Amino acid sequence: MMDIPLDELLASDWDSLIESLSKSDKVCNLYRFFDAVYMWLAIEKDDRTTSAPRLVFTNDHINGIIDIKQDRCWDKISQGYLKEITTSTHTGSNQLVESFLDSDELPTSCINYILFTSEQKFNINRVFTEELQIPLVSDGKVASCTKDTKCALMLRSMPSKSQNDEENFSLKMEYVTDESEDVHYHNVSVVSQTFSFSDESF
Repeated sequence: MMDIPLDELLASDWDSLIESLSKSDKVCNLYRFFDAVYMWLAIEKDDRTTSAPRLVFTNDHINGIIDIKQDRCWDKISQGYLKEITTSTHTGSNQLVESFLDSDELPTSCINYILFTSEQKFNINRVFTEELQIPLVSDGKVASCTKDTKCALMLRSMPSKSQNDEENFSLKMEYVTDESEDVHYHNVSVVSQTFSFSDESF
């Protein structure tokens, strides 16, 4: 995952958000783009007093995303990846998923991924305020893996330790060599699949 200046992300309007994501060298595929927009839609700003979504999606918004995908030469996002995202209580993030699935240009036509999810439940506020190591486990197998236990990745959340608003929050994939009777961990460079935030996992 990319480093996320969280306050800046949540304070952005749609146009500034999309411009920033479209130019960032850390947003290197449609999965990362989708995750950033999903997060922006799902997390309420501190001063929000209404349950109305941040954005009501139209064809113009989706066409703008398609243009960015084509300009950046990104592959499509897996249809199965989108369908695995748990229905959110946030109307805006639901609209995002539905709009991606309805598009002919954004999702693939088949399920071509391995999904890694947390077997524990985490409140989203903990992820952004505590330093955590979160095992992400898959029932599927990494293509090159010959081990009998489940494949896993380790996600580490690292909130800023200062009150400086300019400090970044980051999520990083860590390579750990620990194994248990149930799981073993892979280096993220071996795994081409990705993961998304969902109410079920967090």
